[in-house]
Amino acid sequence: MYALVSDFDGTVTTFDMAHSIIEHFVEPSVIKKLATAEHEDGKVWMSRHMKKIKASKEEFESYVLKMAKPRGGLLETAKKAFENNIPLEIVSGGVDIYIKPFLAKMGLSGFPLYCANGKFTSGGIKLDFTLFAGIKLADFKAMRVRHYKALGYKTIYCGDGNSDYKAALEADIVFAAGNLLSKCRRKKIKANELVNFKDVFQIIGV
Repeated sequence: MYALVSDFDGTVTTFDMAHSIIEHFVEPSVIKKLATAEHEDGKVWMSRHMKKIKASKEEFESYVLKMAKPRGGLLETAKKAFENNIPLEIVSGGVDIYIKPFLAKMGLSGFPLYCANGKFTSGGIKLDFTLFAGIKLADFKAMRVRHYKALGYKTIYCGDGNSDYKAALEADIVFAAGNLLSKCRRKKIKANELVNFKDVFQIIGV
């Protein structure tokens, strides 16, 4: 039996929604500064930018639902997982205030989600990373993969970023895009390129 653990931004979605949100509401040049972000704690980076967002909840969600697009094959794969009692969960360094509206729109609210919590305030969006207290995001993702391995599942991990690398090392099968795919290839780690979820579907559908 398989268990599927997946990142959200740039994995479930076709591009990184956190970056898109920050570019739209705060700083259009944020993508050009990602080199700096790579050397900064992800929680600090996200909090620093999100607190600058003064948009209302309605304006924020409207942008998310307009822009966020699911990676191809996502819904079919999620449906197959649900029908066959295959564990599927999302583990992300992103924030619930944009992930949950997207999942609800896609009809995927029933799957477990591990991420930061966000709150709209007059001083910007405040983030709560209690879930990741005392542990780095990369280690938490790897821990979720090990959780299912300990239960006897054959694990599949899908991701696209540097924080997904440790989970990829733990997983039995890896689907990678972006920086994760590049790193796996440099390190000679076996990984399938994640173009869409149809390849994942073919595995769990067997």
